[in-house]
Amino acid sequence: MKKRFITHLITVAILVALLPAVPFVTAADGDIDFRDESKIFTERILDDVELAGITSPIEAKQKISTVPDAIAYLDGRYETLWHSRHAWIEGGSTAELQAGLFLLVRGGEAGRSDMISAVAYLLSDDCDIGGIFGFRFSQDYPIMAVNYIQNGDQIIIFDPVLSMRADNSCRWDPLLPEARVGSFAEYVSIIQSDNALLQAVDSLFVIPDGQQVIFDVQFGWTTLLSPEIEPIYENQSRNTVEYIKPENIYEYKLSSILGGVTLSVDESKKLVGQSVSVLQEKIKTAGDLLLYMLTAKMLLNNGDEQIFADDYWWHYNKSAEETLRLNMGNCGRMANVANILLKDDYEEIGFILHSYYPGNGGGHVYNYIKYEEKIYIVDFSSYLFSAYSIANEFNFLSLDKLEDYSTRWNECYGGLAAIIAHTSEGTHLPNVWDGNGYYFPENAVFTVLFETPDSGYEVRTMPCPSVVPEWEQQDISNKSTPDLSTADEWAHDEIISAIDKGFVPEDLLSNYTATITRAEFCRMAIMYIEYASGKTLNDLLMEKDLQIDLNAFSDTEDPDILAAYALGITTGTGDRKFNPNGQFTREAAAGMIMNVHKALGYDVSSPPPCGFADADQISVWSKAGVDYCVSAGIMSGGSGNMFSPKGAYTRQASIVTFDNMG
Repeated sequence: MKKRFITHLITVAILVALLPAVPFVTAADGDIDFRDESKIFTERILDDVELAGITSPIEAKQKISTVPDAIAYLDGRYETLWHSRHAWIEGGSTAELQAGLFLLVRGGEAGRSDMISAVAYLLSDDCDIGGIFGFRFSQDYPIMAVNYIQNGDQIIIFDPVLSMRADNSCRWDPLLPEARVGSFAEYVSIIQSDNALLQAVDSLFVIPDGQQVIFDVQFGWTTLLSPEIEPIYENQSRNTVEYIKPENIYEYKLSSILGGVTLSVDESKKLVGQSVSVLQEKIKTAGDLLLYMLTAKMLLNNGDEQIFADDYWWHYNKSAEETLRLNMGNCGRMANVANILLKDDYEEIGFILHSYYPGNGGGHVYNYIKYEEKIYIVDFSSYLFSAYSIANEFNFLSLDKLEDYSTRWNECYGGLAAIIAHTSEGTHLPNVWDGNGYYFPENAVFTVLFETPDSGYEVRTMPCPSVVPEWEQQDISNKSTPDLSTADEWAHDEIISAIDKGFVPEDLLSNYTATITRAEFCRMAIMYIEYASGKTLNDLLMEKDLQIDLNAFSDTEDPDILAAYALGITTGTGDRKFNPNGQFTREAAAGMIMNVHKALGYDVSSPPPCGFADADQISVWSKAGVDYCVSAGIMSGGSGNMFSPKGAYTRQASIVTFDNMG
């Protein structure tokens, strides 16, 4: 299940004139000598043992106060550093630079830009620090970044990564230069005076305090925490997206076939960021899906996901849910999205997978759609690969029956060695290709449309892979029935319903009779709120003008718990404690459930008394919650008119309760 990092995002569109060149000051040979600067650049206050003993990001921020300490701390956590974009994005053209806190919470791989953001986070209480981020409008260039510190009337721009051991693992040049300048305008002139930098940098942003930034390095769209942040430099001569607008939807051929377009541009704009269930309800045609792609500015993600299992590389693509969350797709991802969003709107929708001859490429995935007794071949990823070019729109093929594609595929593609088709409740089939053939799991259901056995290349099957990606919930045989063997029969229907709605965390889909922990219940509550509101958590927090308090509890930094606290769903157990691993009770569930409805805008005031025989055992702080949940039909008592407020609350009971909330 996806892991969310709680931040506020405000989308801004920025067009700023190019700043003029002005003089600048640097040290000899363009390198900065910090030996004569203040102690923030020169002193190691903490030794390696003290740094190694730091146990949380908040503690690190409190104890680290100099650049050398910050470098040493990060150098101890990250032995390697990826300068390429693949370390800090999903392999595509959107770069997400997490605020320094979330890099430190997350751990794992880091990129240069992550490090810059982390340094800014660690030192933001000690000096006026931030980051300068440069990026280029292309798919194949990483974001460049340096830190700055405002020191009196000077801005000292420095690259802490240069002295990290991680920097030795990989280096992409050119790097943004270090400098000592009187203004950011002076720093821009450095970029303008260096031809290599001019070719490498299309936009330059000053981001204070390591805030989160999301760049689309293909098209130049940007999302920032603060709307007042604007680029200090922008090369508008390389802006390539003037024609990529949702208003152009009717210039695409797809808008006139397969039921046309039923959504207006304004309606499509309101769908951006909504849940999959909302998109399924509103997007009714292939044209609607293209309009959404244009409106959401869905981006290209090159390459599929590969997992090595049983001596073969199996190829997968992320689910529709993950693709829409990341707002990036390739062929397989977009086919998964179409399959989920349009599955109830046409007579049939399915997948086509084809393989090229070895040496001429790998594989490709797209959709077929049955509409008014005709079969249409549709490739939604073609829009991403062509940057939404109207002139190069995919050649939609109309067939009397699917089998006709076996002789007409060359009207869409060339050089194919094998083609199969299949339907699925979720994602397309995993596959393997090598010099001998195109392989699928042995119990999968599919139709071979074309193969070339005379050339030694044919469709084959092999045992199912023993390892699958974490997002892959679809059974290889195209069945999607959840395993309810550990759940009581009375809970089966509601569990299936809740799973379909998408608000049950994956790690709670087992051991259903186990008592749920306080942290687990919070996590499901946040996912339910996103489902019920049709909004992301970030949007809800912004809408309510709420912020995350990182110091709310002394015993947890779990982002879902902190979000639940911000939304008023929980106040913890007192004395700044939450007890995340504590077992949950029925009365605690009732209190949180009432607060979830309150956060969603329900009137929860003055519920009638529940009248249970054991009402005197219900804690004062939970009585209103119990009364509300019972009167609303969300929870009920047991035999003997007992509520059993101190009784343990199980995973299955929690899932059923949320499903009962609607």
